[in-house]
Amino acid sequence: MQESLQNVIKHSGGMQAEVHLSGSDNGLLLRITDPGGGFAPERRESVGLGLLTMRERVHSLGGEIVIQAAPGRGTRIGVRVALQPTIGEKQLA
Repeated sequence: MQESLQNVIKHSGGMQAEVHLSGSDNGLLLRITDPGGGFAPERRESVGLGLLTMRERVHSLGGEIVIQAAPGRGTRIGVRVALQPTIGEKQLA
């Protein structure tokens, strides 16, 4: 979330972002949306260090990240990470 909001401030040209964080027994879901300038994610030069870092962090947790963006149409980022049972829960299973 921190890296995504930093990217909004640094690159979007917008002054607002919407953050939704929800959780359940299955995991966590994070959505960040900004109505700013957007970008073309298919263009290699559009993918900076911030996006690469976010992908690496999410994948290191076994999660999934989806980035939707288009020039002039803002950016939406979705992250889903499964929760791991605690040691006590593993022993009970």
